[in-house]
Amino acid sequence: MRSNFSLTPEQREDARKAIHILEGTGISLTAAAGRAVHGLRAQRQVTVNEAGALFLASRRAGGARPKTVTWYEEMLAVFARDFGEKKLDDITRPKLLAWIKGRSAGSQPHYFRVVRALFRWAAAQETRLVGLDPTANVEIEEVRKDKTIRFLTVAEAETVLRKDVRHRAAHALSLFAGVRPEEIAGKGKTWLPWSAVNEEERILRIPAECSKTRRARIIEGLPEALWLWLATIPREERGESVGVAAAQQVARAARSALGLKKWPQDVMRHTFATYAVALTGDPAKVSLWLGHEGRPTLLHTTYRGLATKAQAEAFFGLRP
Repeated sequence: MRSNFSLTPEQREDARKAIHILEGTGISLTAAAGRAVHGLRAQRQVTVNEAGALFLASRRAGGARPKTVTWYEEMLAVFARDFGEKKLDDITRPKLLAWIKGRSAGSQPHYFRVVRALFRWAAAQETRLVGLDPTANVEIEEVRKDKTIRFLTVAEAETVLRKDVRHRAAHALSLFAGVRPEEIAGKGKTWLPWSAVNEEERILRIPAECSKTRRARIIEGLPEALWLWLATIPREERGESVGVAAAQQVARAARSALGLKKWPQDVMRHTFATYAVALTGDPAKVSLWLGHEGRPTLLHTTYRGLATKAQAEAFFGLRP
C-alpha cells in the first residue's frame, strides 16, 4: 500500500511550489486542490445546446467544408431534441448508447461519429467542458448494404474519351487516375490548375483547396494511359484550369456520349478503382492513388472480382 502514496521527483517539486504559492494564505494544499476540483465541476455546467453551438463555430473557424458543417448541424439537431438542455456530464454511456440504438440501423454509425466528435472536442478544450467522454472506447458497427458497383466497360470508356473531346482532360484524370470530378471542377470551389499536372515527371498534385478532404496529395506511378490522353490536349487549349466546365456539366456530356438516361454516381472513380485493383492486385497502392481514407482491405473487398486482369490491361491499354 505504501507505493500508492509514493511521489515522483516531479510531483514532489510540484507540491513544493504549490505550498510556496499558498504560504501566508492560510489555505492548505488539500483545501486548494478541493477548490480547484470544485471550480472545474462548476465550469462544466455546459448544456448540449451550448456545446453544440460552440463546436459548430469551431468547425467553421477551422475551415471545415460547408457540406460537413451542415451535416454536423443536422445530426446534432436530432441529438439536441432529446438532450439539448442536459449538461454534457449528465449524458452517461448507457444513456448515449440507448439513444444511438434508437436510430435506424443504417444511420447509427453516422449519428455516433458526430456525437463522438462533439464530446472529443469538449474534452480537448483547455477548460474541459466534460469530465468523462461517454464515447471513449466505443465503436458502432456500420451496416453495409450489398450493392452493384457500376463501372464503365472498356468500350464505354473509349467512347467517352473519343466523343467528348472538349472534356477529355477531365475524363482522363477521372478514368486513369481516379480523381473526383469535383476535385477537377467543383461548383463553388477552386478548380484544378494545369500546374498540378506535371507531365514531364509523371506526377499529379491535388492541392488542398481542390481536394475533397482539404488535404493536398501527390499521386505518382499512375498508368501511362493517363499521360498519353492528356498529351492530346493542345497547349493553346489549356487555360488556367484543367476543367472547362463544372463537374455536373461534364457528367451530362459523358452521359450524352453514351446515350444513358442517368449518369451513375461516381462511375468514373469506380471505373478506375475496379480496373486498377484487377491490374495491380495491390489495394494499398490503389488506395494511395485514390487518396482513400478507408482500409485497403475494404477497397479490395469492394472491387475484387468485378473485372478480370485481361479487361484491366485492355482498359489501361487504351490509346488515343
